[in-house]
Amino acid sequence: MSRSQFIPLFLSRLILLTVAAGLFPLLPLYAIRLGAGPAVAGSYLSFSFLALAIGTLLAGWLADRLQRRKALLVATGVLVIPALLAMSRVTNIWQLAVLTAAVWFLSGIGHTLISILTGLLAEEAERGKAFGILELTTGLGSIIGGLTFGPIVDTWGFPSLFIFTGLLWILFPLFGLRIEDRVVDRAEDEEASGPLRLRGGLLFLLVASVLAQVAGFVGSLGTSLAMDQLGHLATAISSTGVVGGAAILLFLPMIGRLSDQAKRKNILVLGYLVGAAGLVVLVASVRLWHFWIAAALLYVSYSGSRVVGSAMVTDLVAKASLGRGISLFNLTYWVGAVVGLSVTGYAIQILGMSRTLILGALIPLVAIVLLIPVREARQKQVGVGT
Repeated sequence: MSRSQFIPLFLSRLILLTVAAGLFPLLPLYAIRLGAGPAVAGSYLSFSFLALAIGTLLAGWLADRLQRRKALLVATGVLVIPALLAMSRVTNIWQLAVLTAAVWFLSGIGHTLISILTGLLAEEAERGKAFGILELTTGLGSIIGGLTFGPIVDTWGFPSLFIFTGLLWILFPLFGLRIEDRVVDRAEDEEASGPLRLRGGLLFLLVASVLAQVAGFVGSLGTSLAMDQLGHLATAISSTGVVGGAAILLFLPMIGRLSDQAKRKNILVLGYLVGAAGLVVLVASVRLWHFWIAAALLYVSYSGSRVVGSAMVTDLVAKASLGRGISLFNLTYWVGAVVGLSVTGYAIQILGMSRTLILGALIPLVAIVLLIPVREARQKQVGVGT
């Protein structure tokens, strides 16, 4: 993949994930300040991720049907700006829920289109590396968002934060304009005319990914609520994103390269185990540095599984159906978010924080078992630069 194509993809995703990673740990606090309890806060975030899931699924269908990925990317980017700015003026949880859902829906479309374009432009032997470098935006976005968003809230309040994010998002469609689209000749692929085939155990991979994301979002919401209960300020809660982002930057390039050189499934299993370990650490977390360790483990697991899973799906799915394949895989994140966030809030109220997190730590182990039937399409052992 040429640098002229990869750089705008990278920067577009960086803007998206800076806003998403910066806002996510703070949104439960905003909901609580608007009168919501833990269960309502979890349901509010769950509703937002349901909208994101719908956007993700719609993006794959539109990408394969219209093959106007660049135009869709720019259009959705423009529409996010007024929604973010409007979030600065909400007065109740219901207004916040509607606007957050709109932002997450459009972001789901944009996020998936970036993944689809990466899969189309990257050669088979460099897919793990390409997705790995692209996933560094999760780490960078977490660091940028974590260093800036929390202090903005503590100093000027939530309305100022949403005005800031709306202005920052203007860069997203500007970077999107520099991306060149690629049209796929559907007639070249005999699978393109029919339904997407879940070959090679792809269905098991998708279900395993859903479970892994459920566990990840149990940890994400659990971190914010546990730290809030212990009296940590928004800046401290945001700092977990900074530490998690730094861990991603440190480990993700290695994970991407390893997935091109070794069996992707083995790397995925290791990532799920790291996520389970992060939840175990979170159970015992009291001081800020405890939460930093848990965040580092959870972020590496979450991002690493995205990299390796995206490469596996691209190996297994026919190119002309890649839009649907990638959107289905991305959908697993958000289905996991809907389930994880909605269940976690209620589980914390009923079972308590510790029991909820312990149960969450068992979920990645089930996901590992589901990976057993997944077959791998062996990638060529060729190093190709991005």
